[in-house]
Amino acid sequence: MQLRDALFSSESVTEGHPDKVCDQVSDAILEAAGLGFLGLGAQPPAPEWGAMLADSREFLQAAPWIVTLPGLAILVTVLSINVMGDGLRDAFDPKLRRG
Repeated sequence: MQLRDALFSSESVTEGHPDKVCDQVSDAILEAAGLGFLGLGAQPPAPEWGAMLADSREFLQAAPWIVTLPGLAILVTVLSINVMGDGLRDAFDPKLRRG
């Protein structure tokens, strides 16, 4: 019962901290990509960036863009979520506002 109370209480770890939520989302994306790269993620035919990276390693010499595109997709997605979280923190954190 304590875990449920902690998860759904008004004093949640991420309440009032949208940057922490964005960090958790970007961490989840990186973890899912890492598990997919190792072959422990979603099974084919489900598309997954980590699995795309793992499958394209054999084409690295002949066609490097095949590896580059899923890697850039991961990078851009995670970076944009982190920048969004920083912007939300700057907008909503009263400690950062100058009065």
